[in-house]
Amino acid sequence: MARVEQQWPYVVTAVMGRPKLYTAAQKASRLGRIAAGRDGKISHLPAPFDGWSDSRDTPAPPRRTFREWYASQEGRRILADAASGDVHDTEEGSGDRR
Repeated sequence: MARVEQQWPYVVTAVMGRPKLYTAAQKASRLGRIAAGRDGKISHLPAPFDGWSDSRDTPAPPRRTFREWYASQEGRRILADAASGDVHDTEEGSGDRR
């Protein structure tokens, strides 16, 4: 396991440094939603990451990647409102300025 932990930063750097590979990895992460099941938690990761899931659950990946949300109409609207000073909080009792 120590070997994987030592190599992980290099793997992440290599993936994030290649836009096409990074996009493919984001799309492939959606498979984690299947592993998460109905409760939205991945309780057992495959080797070599099984040590991580021995002591904690991993949340399911989001339905959309950040890039997909950012490119959506919803994302553009929320970002434009935030830039103009409007706040859209969905939490009850939070400060909704308009």
